Amino acid sequence: MGSSVSSERTSGPYTTEVDGRTVKCDSLSDALALKVAELTAAAGGIGPAENLKPQQLIAVARKYGFDAIADKIEKL
Repeated sequence: MGSSVSSERTSGPYTTEVDGRTVKCDSLSDALALKVAELTAAAGGIGPAENLKPQQLIAVARKYGFDAIADKIEKL
């Protein structure tokens, strides 16, 4: 009845797919924030995720060259 879960710790690079491109990010938090930025821009708002700050999403989007996503979030 028991199950075994194993995981390997990696030091990166962390990748995510954004706007049809695979992007290598410096950290897992950057990869997640970049994906959230893409989804936020597409949805037109952050919604109930109170711990996310638009400024953080804008900064990470610009860091990886997604100015159009950052611009959409700025206009929200």
